Amino acid sequence: MRISRITSYAELGRLQGHWDELSNRAHNSQVFLSSSWLLTWCDTFAHHIQSLSVFCAWDGDTLVALLPLYRPVGKPRHLYFMGTGEPEKSEVCSEYLDVLLDSDYADTGYAALMPVIMNVKETLVFPNVRADSVLKGWLEKRIPAQRLIATSPMRRYFIPLQNPPLAKSKLRKKATRYYNTFLKQENATVTRPTELHEAMAIFHSLVKLHTRRWRKRQTQTIFDDRDFMAFHQQLIPRLWKSKQLALTQLAVGDEVIAVFYGFLNNKSMYFYQNGINEEFKPNVSPGSIMHLVQAQYALSEGLDEYDFLGSKPGNTYKTRLTPYHAPLFKITVYPSIVRKYREMTVLFLQKLIARFYRNWK
Repeated sequence: MRISRITSYAELGRLQGHWDELSNRAHNSQVFLSSSWLLTWCDTFAHHIQSLSVFCAWDGDTLVALLPLYRPVGKPRHLYFMGTGEPEKSEVCSEYLDVLLDSDYADTGYAALMPVIMNVKETLVFPNVRADSVLKGWLEKRIPAQRLIATSPMRRYFIPLQNPPLAKSKLRKKATRYYNTFLKQENATVTRPTELHEAMAIFHSLVKLHTRRWRKRQTQTIFDDRDFMAFHQQLIPRLWKSKQLALTQLAVGDEVIAVFYGFLNNKSMYFYQNGINEEFKPNVSPGSIMHLVQAQYALSEGLDEYDFLGSKPGNTYKTRLTPYHAPLFKITVYPSIVRKYREMTVLFLQKLIARFYRNWK
């Protein structure tokens, strides 16, 4: 087995076919590790990337493991997961990032890649890592505890669809009455696109609803950000082609009341973003029935989970819909103990100065 390190966009583009084949074989494959998501992210946020550092493990000409990292502009001594580290105002929220690993190469992939990871000279920053991820297991097995910091600032919220069944869920109990009211409305429809142009039209309905709702609370919304919007306009055709896109529109006549935007993998449906019409009467709790409709659809497709993705602990609307949650980790790996304490000291001083400045003002 050999290891290669991709550092140019030309090399990364040539990797896509191998990357997609690996995604088809990997047990931990999902949309945030796909070439569709991460290549779109690179295209959109190239101005924030100083250099690429994508580690590949090969068995002959077959790609068997992939760890996609990059060096951000302004942070020459750090490597981040590709898909993370963009400005907060444009953040696309890449989650559940991991080593993409061929299921048949669990041991040999570890043996080949871990020495490389251990000897990287930069500080490695891995946010939004699941407790059951390949990478977390590898790091805890080999990296000395003194060189590693793992915190759990986020939690993932989800509904098991099979056991216990969706029929017994908090979501079903909360949303069924509203859903029945919705169905009694004349010309109530649930629409899923069958063509790309229909998907784009539903997406733009989502943007319109989302912007109208949140502009009541704040001047700028996430879809006002040029990079965020550009990312999703490029992403949707790619996910449509790979059949990982989930878009659904709920309407009564010509009035759209809710739009769901999410993603599919072979085990889960991910809820990513929505648009809600809060002005529609009668009140049918459009957000709740949207989640119920999608969870029922996911169950009918044989999926195991309806996943709300990550939030800070205590997110009220998600905890009202499900009691199920699990930690997400931010893992930082330092090349040496000296570097660890140096960076921690600098960070402490930066926070202290910022607090002093706020109080002084």
